[in-house]
Amino acid sequence: MSRGDSLPFVLGLELNSVPDLRAALDAALDESYDFVVTPLVHPRFQRGESTRLEGDRLAAVTEIHPWTRSDLLLTSSEWSSSVVGRLSGWIEEQLCSNQSNPDQKKSATAAFKQEVGWAGHVGMPAVIISLPSTQSGVVPISHLLSSALNPNSRTQFWVQTPLVHHRVLMRSFQADADVADHILSKDDDTWEIWNKLRLMCAHNPKLMLCLELTEDLPSADELNRWLGEQVRSVIIPTRIFQSSDARGAPKLPAVHEQFLFKMFQMRGVQYVLSGNSLLEGGSMAPYHFALLQLHRAAPKLSQQQIYEQSYWDVLQMPLQPLMDNLESSTYETFEYDGAKYLVYEEAIFRALQDKFAAAGTAGEQEGGLEPVVMIVGAGRGGIVEAAMRAEERIGKKIRLYALDKNPHALVTMRTKQQFDARWAQVHIIHSDMRAWQAPELCDILVSEMLGSFGDNELSPECLHGAERFMKPDGVSIPKWYKAYLAPVTSPRLYNAVAAMGQTSAFESPYVVRLHNVHVLSAEPQECWTFEHPEPQNRANCDRQRAAGSGWIPPAALDAIDNNRHCSLKFRIPVSALVHGFAGYFDCCLYGDVHVSIHPQNHTPNMSSWFEIFFPLRDPVYVAADQDVDLDVWRVCSSVKVWYEWAVSNPTPSPIHNPNGRSYWVGL
Repeated sequence: MSRGDSLPFVLGLELNSVPDLRAALDAALDESYDFVVTPLVHPRFQRGESTRLEGDRLAAVTEIHPWTRSDLLLTSSEWSSSVVGRLSGWIEEQLCSNQSNPDQKKSATAAFKQEVGWAGHVGMPAVIISLPSTQSGVVPISHLLSSALNPNSRTQFWVQTPLVHHRVLMRSFQADADVADHILSKDDDTWEIWNKLRLMCAHNPKLMLCLELTEDLPSADELNRWLGEQVRSVIIPTRIFQSSDARGAPKLPAVHEQFLFKMFQMRGVQYVLSGNSLLEGGSMAPYHFALLQLHRAAPKLSQQQIYEQSYWDVLQMPLQPLMDNLESSTYETFEYDGAKYLVYEEAIFRALQDKFAAAGTAGEQEGGLEPVVMIVGAGRGGIVEAAMRAEERIGKKIRLYALDKNPHALVTMRTKQQFDARWAQVHIIHSDMRAWQAPELCDILVSEMLGSFGDNELSPECLHGAERFMKPDGVSIPKWYKAYLAPVTSPRLYNAVAAMGQTSAFESPYVVRLHNVHVLSAEPQECWTFEHPEPQNRANCDRQRAAGSGWIPPAALDAIDNNRHCSLKFRIPVSALVHGFAGYFDCCLYGDVHVSIHPQNHTPNMSSWFEIFFPLRDPVYVAADQDVDLDVWRVCSSVKVWYEWAVSNPTPSPIHNPNGRSYWVGL
């Protein structure tokens, strides 16, 4: 069930006793469940070898008994869409127990292969297995899973993982204490056990989490950590419901509701109602109704989230704005973002206000001329029209230049000039800003060349060349921008990079709308800043003009060092697996007008920039309250710019992308 402003709510029903699967499935579907979870093996059926007399001796022979239900009970479509299997619990108990003898383990191994093989035979979408209760139990299970995770099979394994270990729940109950107050060992932390299992299975994308809600929940940090995991399903036992009123209608505790509200925002998660009814009459319908009502009451997706859904966790290569000409569809996507253009309009308006105020005479600058506004990298004219609106608001004339190197974008601007009177006085220029000989100096230089990391689309290199045609008191919009990074955990993103099949894929940053990701540090940390006009550049231009130079050729400018390096230290509050680092920028356009994707001051309703993701080739395990040390370099040559990055603590990683061997931005 879904609405346009929410993600689909897919709810299954777990059946513990299924004498007639056909009837049970029909009943569940009639009650509006989407699927059922059922034991893979019918408990009354026989499995294993049988014996018969051959001559004068008793021989063991292999006979295939009907050890489970026939595949003919359901159609192939029903098996593959409406039934999830559960592995027999005794199998994992025998495999993981230190008390099991070799024969018992051998029998359990055979049964595991038999049941998993049957699930694949009928085409079940998934098999639920229980998380081992100890770290040592992970080894035998992961060994079998590694063989069973067949790339040619569609069957997934959902690892049922309680949010709080049953041992911790028991100790908490006996001590009448909050589970969040317990200091957990690795054997008592279900995330630690899960992490060991998925590492031993090499982050296999078909090994997925099936979270089980428990009566008590862990700390907020531990709960949020699960939001970065690839959760495929959530089991909601009837025992955790409470009575909400005198009628005894079931209702989840408030803390559980809040956690589910967050899960409802995660795409692809399914839910399973499990356990027996604890209500008078034994009906499961009130639980079903309570969950449907909870989903309806959950916070709705915003219009921006609805628009961005198709980009969630989708890796995109950063743009190469100097090497490539942007396509029309890219411009169209940018121009959809009205919030960005309103912010630019406000920045230009305030800069014009200050220019007119400084002139001392209404509407006049030196020599009685209007202020000159140059928009470099104008594209199809979105920022040009923002400047026009600022001009209308202030009620005074300006002279407007629009420059871009893309000849196809100029077709759009010149077409606007033919049919829109506001464009009649715009000077449209086809040139690279670094080489253009401006006919006059400008009062305000405006550009829209920011990337998701601030400088990753070569805004510094381009604007340093354009600063030649600013007046001594000219201003740049933007004034400065800062790059930030934060460690994140996201198996989904890691698997997406790994699926590319090349080591070089881990040596490129990616633009991505982060969603199934958990940021591990309290806040991102600043890497570096670029300022415009660059102080050394401005001093050089002023010095040359004082010596009588008019137009300053690019070769006359001193080389500006745009190399950068930062060393960052992040404290991680809970044990986690760091899969990479999320990058952001904060940009001061003018005065206190900012455009930003920094999580703490993100420009409202703006979608032009998504975050940037720097992956790690090998995820780094970090214990609770431990530091992660990261070094990042921005490296420049005469023909390209690139980034290098490496973790130095707690586990050193290789330097990623040395010499720009896998990723670079061409000059």
